[in-house]
Amino acid sequence: TCGSCHEDFLQAYRKSRHSRLLKVGGQGQIGPNCVTCHGSLDARAPNVRSVRDTCQLCHNSVSGKHPEIPARAEMLLNDLNAIRGFRRYVSLRAKPEKMVEMLPVFDAGLEDLARLWHTFDLEGIDADTRKLLEFALAKQKEVRADRVGAEDR
Repeated sequence: TCGSCHEDFLQAYRKSRHSRLLKVGGQGQIGPNCVTCHGSLDARAPNVRSVRDTCQLCHNSVSGKHPEIPARAEMLLNDLNAIRGFRRYVSLRAKPEKMVEMLPVFDAGLEDLARLWHTFDLEGIDADTRKLLEFALAKQKEVRADRVGAEDR
C-alpha cells in the first residue's frame, strides 16, 4: 500500500536486510515493515524516542542482536533534526539570493537521507548525515556573518 505513493522509499527498503528478514518470516525470522516505524495509515515520521523504542524491540542486550543500534539510530535522528533546524534558520534569516542557493541543497540532502533511512544502512546514513550537517553548520555561520555584517553597516 505505502509503495504505491512512495516508490522510492519502497525500493530503498527492498534493498535492506530488514526486508529480506521479513520475507523469510515464516521461518521464525521477522523484520520491520512500513507500519513498524510509521504506524498505520497516519504515516507519521518516527521521532527520536519512537525510533529508539522500535529498534529496541529486536536490537537489545537480551537478543544480543546489535544492542548498540537503538542508541546509534537515536543519535542519527537527532542529527537529522538538527539539520532540519539549520534549514529553518537559513530559510528565515538568509538573504533571498543566498536562500535560493542554499535551500535546494538542504532539500535534496534531506530527501536523500529520508530515502537512505529506509535502507537501514546506518553506516551510509551516518556518512551522508555528517556531510549534510557540515554543510548546514557552514551555511548557518555564513548567514550569521551576513547578518552581523549588515548590523555593522
